[in-house]
Parts: sequence; C-alpha cells; structure tokens
Amino acid sequence: HGFTITTRSFCDGLVGFRLDLEPAAADGRRARTVATDYDPLPLSLLDAGLEGDDPEAALDALAPRLRAAARVARPTAIRPRAGAGDATLRLHAAIVCAPVVARERTSAAEIAAQLSGWREITTFGWHDAPGLDPGRSAYELLGRLDIAG
Repeated sequence: HGFTITTRSFCDGLVGFRLDLEPAAADGRRARTVATDYDPLPLSLLDAGLEGDDPEAALDALAPRLRAAARVARPTAIRPRAGAGDATLRLHAAIVCAPVVARERTSAAEIAAQLSGWREITTFGWHDAPGLDPGRSAYELLGRLDIAG
C-alpha cells in the first residue's frame, strides 16, 4: 500500500521541440505531430544573452543555433529539403518549463508550462518508403540535437 512521492527540479528556461509531418499538397490530409520532447539544458548555461524575462526574445536569439544543430542532427532517412511529392517535416521550438533530468529521461509529458509560442525553426523532406517511420526518424533527430554546440 506504500507509495513514493518524488520531487523534481523544474526550470523555466528549457527548449521544447515539436516535429510535424505535413503531407504533400495533393494528398489532402492535415499535418500531424510525429515527435515532441525538450532539451534539459537550461538556457542560462548556453549563453549569457539568452537569459532574462522574455522567452520570445530568447527564442529569437536561439533560432539560428537551433537551425544549424538540426541540420547536423538530421538522420539520413530525413531529406535535407522536400522535393516533388515529398511530405514536409517542420521542426518547431518553444521555451518551456520542465524538469532538469538526464537527456535520455526527458518526455514531452513532463513539460509543465509553455512560456513562448511555437516557432518554426526549419523544414526537411520526408518520402515514405518501406521500413521507414517518420516518428522514429523524428525522435532520432531530436535525440541527436545538440543545442550547446
């Protein structure tokens, strides 16, 4: 009958991510989210210019770094850009409040609050092929994303 209460340290300055898969224009289906997560590295540890009370300004300042990191982290199953007939994967980011835990233990379900709006960071191409899963590839990208770089 016992239960354990655990306490976690939450941080207001973390970066949350969302990858949406937008089918090819002729497809007619709506975009769907295929991956969400956050990076447990506080913005205050990245760069003095990212600290402060304005999450939108912090996201503006961080966007070029996120874009570059996403290009480096892109797995080969995800195309650098959408070609004719390809779906589009859109990477969005937001400043969030979540627990500071080891990267392999993060989960979008742990995000306690979103402190900025979602901002599109970059896009990639996706072409369905046997054995490829957009969600698995999207989470692979997020797992390899190094925003401290």
